[in-house]
Amino acid sequence: MGWARHDAGDDDGAIELFELARDEWLADGRPDRARIARWSIARCRRSRGDVETALGEQKVLRAELEALGEADGYVFEELGECLLALGRDDEARPCFGRAAELLGDDPGLADDPKRLERLRSLAQTEP
Repeated sequence: MGWARHDAGDDDGAIELFELARDEWLADGRPDRARIARWSIARCRRSRGDVETALGEQKVLRAELEALGEADGYVFEELGECLLALGRDDEARPCFGRAAELLGDDPGLADDPKRLERLRSLAQTEP
């Protein structure tokens, strides 16, 4: 439901739903699912133009995952998107490269090969 609201342009409504999901998953002892909700909240914040906040939240998620010995391609993709939106292209490139590396075999992108192609392209330095 949160993504339906986001797709309809209601980022505030989407954030409310994702916050509810985050709270429920935390209460159920499922921090992994709560991180997905937090990623979604940050993604919606970027959509509504609060890019600095979204970037900060994605950085926190990256650090938490690193502390667990994990990495998430979607977090790296979103870090890259935030940095790109802020005009920080040089910082964004390695994020897009790591996202492409981690998501290269992701079945969730099987129906969206252009997305992976875009990640790889954004990871390249300009000639």
